[in-house]
Amino acid sequence: MPTPRILLTFATIALAAGLALAQAAKPRDPVVIKIDVEDLEQSLFATYNIAALLDPARRTEIQEKAAPYFKKRLALTKEMFAADPKADENPFWVSKYIASLAWLTLYGDDDARKTLEAHANSANRTMALYGKLGKFMATWYTHIKDQDELEKLLEQAKTFADRAPKDEVVGTFFVGFCNDGIKYPEPFREKLEAFVSGEFPSYAVRAWKAIPRMGRPYSFAGTLVNGKPFDTASLKGKVIVLHFWLTTDARYRNHFAKLAEIYKAYPRADVEFVGVSLDESPRFAEGYLQGHPELTWPQFYDAKLKGVHPLVRSLGFRPIALPTTPPLLELTIIDKEGRYRGSNFTLDTVRAGIKTALTPRPAASQPTTTTTKPALKPTTAPAQKS
Repeated sequence: MPTPRILLTFATIALAAGLALAQAAKPRDPVVIKIDVEDLEQSLFATYNIAALLDPARRTEIQEKAAPYFKKRLALTKEMFAADPKADENPFWVSKYIASLAWLTLYGDDDARKTLEAHANSANRTMALYGKLGKFMATWYTHIKDQDELEKLLEQAKTFADRAPKDEVVGTFFVGFCNDGIKYPEPFREKLEAFVSGEFPSYAVRAWKAIPRMGRPYSFAGTLVNGKPFDTASLKGKVIVLHFWLTTDARYRNHFAKLAEIYKAYPRADVEFVGVSLDESPRFAEGYLQGHPELTWPQFYDAKLKGVHPLVRSLGFRPIALPTTPPLLELTIIDKEGRYRGSNFTLDTVRAGIKTALTPRPAASQPTTTTTKPALKPTTAPAQKS
């Protein structure tokens, strides 16, 4: 017959097991899930840029490594839907769910393809719309190197503009098709951007139109670390490489040695770098620069902004919130004519970007917006209508 002590031990084990099961069944905090998604995306895009993910010649090689990321993101979005009853009404999460299915379909995942097909045939009109949108995305990316097919798909895209022009998920997807990292021929890019700008009045598209656009004039002005005013107009005729940095994060500091090496490789008459300190105190930025005299290029800082420069938002980056937000390690290039040439350059690709930016190119013909910000003023000058 079991002794009272043994019975108590069994009861304790059973209670512990019950608590563990209850804990396992309890949904995780949505904030934690969001952090997991951000960390996952940071890991993916630190390994592959959008051009590599879409390269048909590398698809077989990359899908084996990238598909697990999208499967994990798909699982996290489903977990978010279970943890937050309102998540399935949030364009941020719906977009990630449908896009994950589309990427997996692109990479040959039959289960993802069937799921999109089921959504597309759903009796729920909204879910049917999003299922068709996911299928469209997979088809668009399948033919990303075929301009004739893309022209046909752009005609088909008008059905989304007709059915749901203000839908935020639809707008988010079409903004994604305009990603600077996707190497469209310039005439087609202009046609695509004009279509998205004109057909989708959603918030996602309005926000996209407010950031610099490929080939459009772009300049900014503000206060340097030493307190002096600075304007990129003073660098007329030079290629500008813009980068963000933070002394308290090693990921930024580790960039400086390679940046200094690249900086020295170009005559100052041709190329200039501009840094933007995201530190909360000027003494951090000033102290670091004093200890590294090789970092001779202009450095922005404004104590009133407390680390969040308008340039961060104006270039389409999220305000930094380390350690959970992916760092702003990408480099931005402005060409000799003062035109924006992208914010997706890395230490490995910036030389090629500089080489391209040193070559005169025709201006884009579509109109863009003018943005004025306090203290640091990025501006995108309007082009003339054709």
